[in-house]
Amino acid sequence: MLQPSPSDPMDVEVSYFKSSSVQWGGVDADPSIRMWASARELEDLAVRKGDLLVCEGGDVGRCAIYDGPGGFIFQNSIHRVRGRQGSDVRYFRYVLEALHGSSWLDVLCNKATIRHLTGDKLGSLEVPHPQEDVQRKIADYLDAEVQRVDIVAQKRNEQSSLLQLRRAGALAKVFDQAASSVPTRLKYLMRKKPRYGVLVPEFVDNGAPFVRVNDLLDLRGRSAALVRIPESLSQQYARTRVQANDILLGVVGTLGRAALAPVELEGANIARAVASLRVRHDVDPGLFVRWIETADFMRQALDATGNDTAQPTLGMEDLANFKLRWPSDAHEQQRLAQEVEEVAKHHDELTACYERQTRLLTEHRRALIAAAVTGQIDVTTARGVRVP
Repeated sequence: MLQPSPSDPMDVEVSYFKSSSVQWGGVDADPSIRMWASARELEDLAVRKGDLLVCEGGDVGRCAIYDGPGGFIFQNSIHRVRGRQGSDVRYFRYVLEALHGSSWLDVLCNKATIRHLTGDKLGSLEVPHPQEDVQRKIADYLDAEVQRVDIVAQKRNEQSSLLQLRRAGALAKVFDQAASSVPTRLKYLMRKKPRYGVLVPEFVDNGAPFVRVNDLLDLRGRSAALVRIPESLSQQYARTRVQANDILLGVVGTLGRAALAPVELEGANIARAVASLRVRHDVDPGLFVRWIETADFMRQALDATGNDTAQPTLGMEDLANFKLRWPSDAHEQQRLAQEVEEVAKHHDELTACYERQTRLLTEHRRALIAAAVTGQIDVTTARGVRVP
């Protein structure tokens, strides 16, 4: 158990691993994460190089083999697995990853309630157990092949990130070319001050629809399935009740995520992490959403939240004073709105392509691991790597 203070004069402070320390890519050995433990616990719970650490709760079954220095123990949210003679712990790590990618752990841990992979459940798992030399060959094969898949997937993720930067730059270039642009501040383009929504929501079955940050990813598609808050609470925050074409902007944690409110969302309300921006009638709201997606907006957002060590929180006064160059001519706004939509559509299609490729790589990786550990492929003759 987590022990934040000593319970005995002989207790010592020691670095430990918790569930979030264990990721598929490895174990994060952060010496600053510490708790108190007895001499007996230091001995019984010590983690050494080659131990397989498995998450009990949360992302049940997520595991990694520790390959770092000594001096760490593990919390009770983790299982420690050590291979006995005749077993290769790398092989069993791949077996667990194969189970994680299937629905079996959901059944075993009763997904309908709080999921826990207890020690008894982990110990009672029936898994393929070939001879040690076969286990080693399978692990060697997967080490090489999975690494190849992961390298390609990493490249795709890097390309996707670069594409987002290119998208922001391309949108900014459209705005820079506007002949009628004049320097201004965000607040002078608004009909009212930017405001954030309900501080402490209460959820009910019937009431006003309630928009949270993640809903901005697909506001129109999610509008019918939004959670709801009491009408009385929504009325207390009447100033942030949604009107059609309001710009809803993420201002806590995920900065810059924005969406235009559709007509069917009128009367909804917003979370504390979402700000409501209502532009003047002579300002194109769709074009303004695209400006929020430019590097110019993100630079100012990062500058305004640079001292936030936890999750960045953009203040409304800072937001209101953001600087921008805005086209004053209505016809040019209309032309620019068409251009930025074409830019966004082109880059969104490329992003969807990268996401599809990444999804296929993930499926290939999962199928490869499952086939190898269950003997569906003969790793001694499989293409891609020579296994002694």
